[in-house]
Amino acid sequence: CESLHSLFIPNSLTAIEYKSFECCWSLRNVIISNSVKTIGESAFSSCSSLERVILPDSLESIGKSAFSDCNNLTSITIPNSVKSIGNESFYRCRNLTKVKLSEQLRTIGEYTFYQCNKLQSIIIPNSVTELERGCFDNSGLVDIKLSDSLITINQSAFGSCIYLKNITIPSSVTTIGRGAFGGCQSIETINIPNS
Repeated sequence: CESLHSLFIPNSLTAIEYKSFECCWSLRNVIISNSVKTIGESAFSSCSSLERVILPDSLESIGKSAFSDCNNLTSITIPNSVKSIGNESFYRCRNLTKVKLSEQLRTIGEYTFYQCNKLQSIIIPNSVTELERGCFDNSGLVDIKLSDSLITINQSAFGSCIYLKNITIPSSVTTIGRGAFGGCQSIETINIPNS
């Protein structure tokens, strides 16, 4: 698909399956219609020119590595209909600067935003109860607002976030995994309230 620049997914589709558009290097714009419920594993992985994706309100799940290595993607809004995001779904999206997460998410998967170097801030919605291993590892985070319902911060969740300065752990948190903040060279304060 070397000549494919824009893609419109019509109302007749309900799913975009495994590796459907992987390595479509010239693809820049994707608009997905309001009938699609699932985006499968690696569906748009390594679409290195992809700049814009419009996700529909019908979407319920984003598969593992669905948008990994989409280096030109700068922003993504995940509709409130989405309940799950697979591991590594935005892995190494190095120019991603703006992310709005679904208010229905329960977990953020392993290495979801790994090496998203330009992602400086994010709000974790209150629906999220668990941050999986390495979910923001090596990202560019400076500021983060954690979910008030958060229970578990797993291993290396914020590992090597070298620009992260301050963080407040909600009182709902009962577990912080090994190296959750390891290698955060600029961290000044971690506020852990009584719980």
